Amino acid sequence: MASLKSTLSLLAEHENVLIALLEAADGLTMSELAARVASPRGSELGLSPNTLQRMLDLGLIEERPGESVYLELSLPLRGFLGHLLRTHELVTPEAIRGYVTEIEGQGRALAGAAVDQDSQAAVLALERVAAAIERVRNYAGANHGAILERVLRAKAGADGYSVRERYLRINALWQDYLSPLRALVEPGEWAHASFDRLGEILMQSREVFMAFGVVADACERVRARLVRMRAQAHGCYADAYRELLPLYERARRQNLISEGCGRWLEHLGRHSPLKLASALPVARVSWQGQFNDAALAARLAALARFDPVAPPPLADAPGQRPDVVSIGRLRTVLGQAAPIDDLLAWLAAQLAGASLGELVRAYVALTPLAAANAGSDVNGDARWLARPDGRIGYRPLAIERRP
Repeated sequence: MASLKSTLSLLAEHENVLIALLEAADGLTMSELAARVASPRGSELGLSPNTLQRMLDLGLIEERPGESVYLELSLPLRGFLGHLLRTHELVTPEAIRGYVTEIEGQGRALAGAAVDQDSQAAVLALERVAAAIERVRNYAGANHGAILERVLRAKAGADGYSVRERYLRINALWQDYLSPLRALVEPGEWAHASFDRLGEILMQSREVFMAFGVVADACERVRARLVRMRAQAHGCYADAYRELLPLYERARRQNLISEGCGRWLEHLGRHSPLKLASALPVARVSWQGQFNDAALAARLAALARFDPVAPPPLADAPGQRPDVVSIGRLRTVLGQAAPIDDLLAWLAAQLAGASLGELVRAYVALTPLAAANAGSDVNGDARWLARPDGRIGYRPLAIERRP
């Protein structure tokens, strides 16, 4: 068994070969490798048969099934290099759903172990739950990185796809790979509900196994992993959604435009351009003309001689101003003038220019101040207040002290 240092040295010595195989998902032949990789030595690829056999024995590269002339990277090495180079592969929803199902099953096993107070079964369930949580977190990060990488290539126009194919691929990203991230973070989704239940089981199990310090600490560590995974998944989904949504909308519009153009071009191919008018109704017709020199000169001369008239000033007559009485000012003046025998008569003198409606409004607003201190004339004869716009019958109220 080779040491870790020797294995990493072997990878570093043949970095160009590994990168070429990483970029080729279906593998490469030796001749294709020779065309892609410049040999650092005089020999072919700088990769001797012994070195090639050593990489095969270590499981770094593999022969494609049924075709020994093709070489490809092993899946663990592809994932390792993809993680280092930030070239993540998309993870299908079924893979993430499988690990979420594993989390649910191990959560039920942990709950059963807590009921039976079986510490050994609880430790085993916690180990499996922790592994599944980390796998879901890595898959969420991989999907996030892969989506952003493809979005950047599509925005730069470096993907090399047609409008229709680009739309189909972006739609697949939206429907097939962003949806698992949404299920991890949105309330009511299947994965979100499973994580809520697991959090409750971990807290209950920690209380049950409090006497077993190791098991209680393991429950707390797994709960911390769950919190970290949910926080990272939420950030991945929000970032991927923010980057993918504008690109998805643009690709959808471009696809609709290309489909419409394709239909009209197909119609033109089957029929003559003369029949296009009957198939394409005109929604609006606009006529455009052009001034001759004499009409344009006359128009410009009229504009030069135009003398705008200043607008009339706004009227400020007393009858046109809004007649609104300030109740706060009246309360202040009333406090200085108290005591008063007849509140309405006093208001009529203060508001000589106000309307009858404003006088009544002020009287109603100030009446609570006099209700508790009504004078001896309250039960006396009624009085009348005559105004140009009406007459009021009332019984006088007095203000005996300052409000």
